[in-house]
Amino acid sequence: FEDELDLAYAVMNGVKARGEKGQYSTERIKFNEHTSS
Repeated sequence: FEDELDLAYAVMNGVKARGEKGQYSTERIKFNEHTSS
């Protein structure tokens, strides 16, 4: 990585890729339960 910004984008892309594999829905369930209370 040339700088920290490139690294940050790589991390965000990795998190997004994992979310698309199924973790995103579980995170949304937790988020919705938290906001509704």
